[in-house]
Amino acid sequence: MKKKGWLYGGLAAALLVLAVFLWQRPGQGGARVLAAAEYPQAIAFGDREARQERIERLGKIPEEFSRAIRQFAADSAYLALGQETEQNLCYSPLSFYMALAIVAETAQGETRNEALSCLHYGTAALDGEAGPDGEAGSTLSEEMHRYLQLRFQDNEICVVKAANSLWLNEAAEAKGAYREDTLRRLAERYQADVYAGAFGSPELAEAMSNWVKKQTKGLLGGESESFLLEADGALSILSTLYYYDQWYNEFRADKNVEDVFTCQDGTQVTAEYMCTTKNPYPVLAEEGYTAASLGMKGGSRITFVLPDEGRSPADILADEAAMARLLGLTDEPEAASAEVRFYIPKYRFESDLDLTETAQALGLTAAFSGDTADFSGLLGDGGAWAWPAGTVWLDGIRQQTSMSIDERGCEAAAFTQIDYAGAALPVDGVVELKLNRPFLIIVSVGEPYFIGVINRP
Repeated sequence: MKKKGWLYGGLAAALLVLAVFLWQRPGQGGARVLAAAEYPQAIAFGDREARQERIERLGKIPEEFSRAIRQFAADSAYLALGQETEQNLCYSPLSFYMALAIVAETAQGETRNEALSCLHYGTAALDGEAGPDGEAGSTLSEEMHRYLQLRFQDNEICVVKAANSLWLNEAAEAKGAYREDTLRRLAERYQADVYAGAFGSPELAEAMSNWVKKQTKGLLGGESESFLLEADGALSILSTLYYYDQWYNEFRADKNVEDVFTCQDGTQVTAEYMCTTKNPYPVLAEEGYTAASLGMKGGSRITFVLPDEGRSPADILADEAAMARLLGLTDEPEAASAEVRFYIPKYRFESDLDLTETAQALGLTAAFSGDTADFSGLLGDGGAWAWPAGTVWLDGIRQQTSMSIDERGCEAAAFTQIDYAGAALPVDGVVELKLNRPFLIIVSVGEPYFIGVINRP
């Protein structure tokens, strides 16, 4: 199987690729626009009136939906990041959540129910009929649409923008192989552009690469070869999430210090630390770890979690109570206040994650077998022509990420690919949060966008 593209997601960007590999036909290249996504109007930084008007028009993000994403992150973080490694790792729960939401949109029967269960959305129908309780509530696509609209920001301080695109095999599209109602719902509710082109052609790969570059401001999509689809592909979905924000109080480079960082394997390296002191400031000094957050100008928050000596980031990820507290899933008392001295190493890294087993461990199993998968929510009347066996299943899920942190702010990118295939405070009240050994970082905008394990600067 050729390299087919990725899904980026993250602090700076997220990209998802769903690809179906079931059909063979030579391609001519290029891409034809079938539908163009419409994005919310940008609101200037500090324009509270315009933002409030949007909330009043769309309604607030339901606590149940926000909690579902946070619970998904708690369920999946250890599965995705708990591996023993000396390398830095980064995982985008929100990117993965969005990817599985698209899977649910294209599925029916038990395949859809499993996807919705993974998402903690329940098994209510996607297209408006009543759920198991007999009452019809908001559908998943409606909730995702509201979420993407309300989280959208695009100004000189902060950018949060989700974009999706559907890439159809032009020959299969001409034969009616895809359900138009599903494509329309994804276009309208997920801010998705729809294209048709020749799979297997370098021209289509370049078009996909250029689309990603545009959506991620050039951060991702640099090599068009990574988007080259096999000629027997039927569908590819690219989903980007671009995020940028600045520290509420930027660090001063002339205050930086050099000191030792002890890596996961015990080796010591010299790192450049950014320093600041907050007093009084909320801090969690729990048994096993210490955590404190710094706010960003755009409203997001970055939480640093330092395990106690002798414990690792993986130990925290495996601790359900700790993760529930860190992700706001408990009603425990608020953090105590103390003088907090931050020492944060600057870093930049990339990592790769295979999320196939993570999805399966979360309960998405039927979708990975040709005998049990049901993606009839994707296939139109012409699907029988394109796929005589009538079977589509998920082949694998991969996420590639990039993350960096400096005096001005934070930047990261995640790339997730989903393939469809066929046939505890000290007595003196001072906390020194010196991140000089492996630690966790959680980037959130209400919900966790990124969770990183920093084993070395």
